[in-house]
Amino acid sequence: MPACPQGHDSADPDWCDVCGLALAGPSSAPSPSPPPDCVVCGAPLSGRFCERCGHDSDAPARATWQAVVRADPAWFEEVRRRNGADAAALEFPHHAVDRCYPLSGVRVAIGRHSRIRGTTPEIDLADVDPGVSAVHAVLVARSDGGWDLVDLGSTNGTSLAGADGPITAHVPVPLADGSVVRLGAWTTITVSVDQSR
Repeated sequence: MPACPQGHDSADPDWCDVCGLALAGPSSAPSPSPPPDCVVCGAPLSGRFCERCGHDSDAPARATWQAVVRADPAWFEEVRRRNGADAAALEFPHHAVDRCYPLSGVRVAIGRHSRIRGTTPEIDLADVDPGVSAVHAVLVARSDGGWDLVDLGSTNGTSLAGADGPITAHVPVPLADGSVVRLGAWTTITVSVDQSR
């Protein structure tokens, strides 16, 4: 029996005898919703595992992480102290703007875009820092939802704030929420859980 949206009783099957509103007919089955998208890379899902990145859609939801790139004057001074004459000609970019990159997928490359070398990193520092290698480092998603940092044999190395020296090339280093990666002549990358989501 059709029902009045206002809850009135009505003898008319199409219109409410009290308020005149159209009566809701018998509920029909909802139209099928489009297939969901992968929460990691955004590709359409046709099953449990994403065809693009391999994410298991039945796995618990991962925290959303971000990487904030900054020109850090303290790191620049440290680089100049360590490298002496090699870094003396560099000038710090005082008007550099912080850039934020959401981390998604299973790998996020850090480096410099180069047509000749065929590199197109997700975090492209080509116009930002001359001390960054074309293929510098990569962030790799862990199964527990966190991220590892791997230096890819970069020329100037990669380090973490608070550590004595650069990390060993090709050895994954787990990152904690708020870890600060230091690379190039002045670049720091703060890797953290995105609290805005």
